[in-house]
Formats: sequence, structure tokens, C-alpha cells
Amino acid sequence: KIGGFWRFFKQVWRFRGILAQALPLNLLLGLLSLASPFLLQILTDDVLVRGDTKLLTTMVIAVVVMNLISSSLSWVQSNLIAHFAQRLQLGLVMEFGRQILHLPLSYYEARRSGEITSRLQDIKQINQL
Repeated sequence: KIGGFWRFFKQVWRFRGILAQALPLNLLLGLLSLASPFLLQILTDDVLVRGDTKLLTTMVIAVVVMNLISSSLSWVQSNLIAHFAQRLQLGLVMEFGRQILHLPLSYYEARRSGEITSRLQDIKQINQL
């Protein structure tokens, strides 16, 4: 089954540009998620304990801006991954179609049509991963 994995990897490798765009977004989103506890610590230690109300306005603005940036980056990342998944599925279906059209008539005579449609369902399940 190494050959099957290698063919799948070649299909994925075709879209490495999309994945290269999504990876930095993923890292940046991870860093932004680490900033939330830090902001909460400042809010607790400086604003609530020390009563620094001027810092409260700055913290609220920082949280709002951080959430806007995080939401925007998540939206872009979701679109990139959806685009990647659609292109990958199309590539897998096209490769399957090319292979199935090059098979001899004896292949179709020896198998039921359900086996062939089952392979298309396998491609759908791969895409859902």
C-alpha cells in the first residue's frame, strides 16, 4: 500500500503553495491564542488588584483588536483549507477517472458497479479527514 500513499502524497504535494500559506497562519493563530492568558493576567493583576482604571481602556482595546485579527486570520485560514480540500478531491477524482477509463472491458465484466462507486465514496471519506 506504499504505492497508494505515494500517489496520494503526490496529489497533496501539488498544492504545497496553499499549505505553505496556511501554515504561517496556523502558527500566528497559535501565538494569538497564547496572548489571551497574558492579557487576562494583566487585567487581573494590574486593573483589578491595583485599581489601574486607565489600563482598563487599553486592555479592552487590545482584546478587541486581538479578537478581530484572530477572527480574520481564522477566516482566511478556513478558506485556504477549504480551497485545498476541494482541489485535492478534484485531483483524486480526476486521477480515478483516468484510471477507470483505461481499464479493459474484462475489468468491468468481472466486477459489480457497486465496487467502482465504492471507490468514489472512499475519495469522499479521504476529503472529510
